[in-house]
Amino acid sequence: MSKYKGSDSQPTPFDPAYTQLFSYPKMVRDLLVNFVKQPWVNDIDWDSLHTLSPKFVTKKLRKRESDIIWKAKWHDRDLYIILFLEFQSSVDRFMPVRILAYVNLLFLQLVKEGKITDKLPPVLPLVLYNGEKEWKAGVSMADLLHPDCPDALKPYQPEIQFFLLDEKRVPVSDDDISSDNLVAPIFALEQADQKNLYTTFLLLKRVLESSAEFADIAQAFIAYVTAVTRAEERDPSIKVKSLDEVEIMLSKKIDNWIAEGEARGEARGEARGEARGETRAQRAIALALLQKGLDKMLIAEATKLSVEEIEALAKDV
Repeated sequence: MSKYKGSDSQPTPFDPAYTQLFSYPKMVRDLLVNFVKQPWVNDIDWDSLHTLSPKFVTKKLRKRESDIIWKAKWHDRDLYIILFLEFQSSVDRFMPVRILAYVNLLFLQLVKEGKITDKLPPVLPLVLYNGEKEWKAGVSMADLLHPDCPDALKPYQPEIQFFLLDEKRVPVSDDDISSDNLVAPIFALEQADQKNLYTTFLLLKRVLESSAEFADIAQAFIAYVTAVTRAEERDPSIKVKSLDEVEIMLSKKIDNWIAEGEARGEARGEARGEARGETRAQRAIALALLQKGLDKMLIAEATKLSVEEIEALAKDV
């Protein structure tokens, strides 16, 4: 899925939507605080966090569309955070070489523009990888250097390493998703299977609806989830604008999984599992949609409850 030509992956429709999510300062803060979890993170001046201008990044660093450079103040000094978003099915064992080249380009540009007059600023190269295969390759140049390198030459070899987050294997609990940490739901959605995709989204939806400050980020999540679903279903006609519509779309998707499972002779409800929670969960979903003012016929179609059951629930709204 990566645009990087060195991998065997191809771009997908959700790449831009995914990148958009990490264009928000809160997403970067949640990422560092909750998943990098190193003491120095606590000393970042979050109010100073901002991305470098597209002109600086694109023309001077030959940036891929999926890479984002953030800048912040740390102990009154500049700190650069480079997010490498890896949308690819295979592990790139030469990632340290790419990281080294990218960081060097950044430093060269800063020197050229006169923004460094003394020491180089600290940099965090952070790789977010969402491939199906576990990342087992090294994360430093030292992992790539030939073991037969003479000891006398080792001091002259390039050194750099990056911080890796293998999204499909990062531990995430329901409590993480239910908090205001908005990065945890991304990892949870990446890890979700047919049994918990729907409930994972419901937890995320509840958080996004809890505060008006999440309105813009909610739109980015809508674009992300919709793009992923559209890519899988190959249906460009899908037009989703609200979290409620995403919920209905995922509900229908789960019903499709159920139908596919039945066609293969699997027991009814296997695909739904925890995601639908059977009738009780369906009624809870229908009640929530009624409270949002959605049409009863549409709710009945989404939940597979009868119109009579929907009307009975409506009396409690």
